Amino acid sequence: MDENTIFNFGSMAKPISAMIAIKLVDKGVLKLDSDVNNDLLGWQIKMLWS
Repeated sequence: MDENTIFNFGSMAKPISAMIAIKLVDKGVLKLDSDVNNDLLGWQIKMLWS
């Protein structure tokens, strides 16, 4: 690996998304234990368990 090594962006998308989510949690914008369906506007996630 050197300065010319090319990485797929897809391999970086998950850690970057996680970092952004944690920053939103720190700011109080996002709560990790809340129901995501309360914030989704266009569709809902079907609960597989209750």
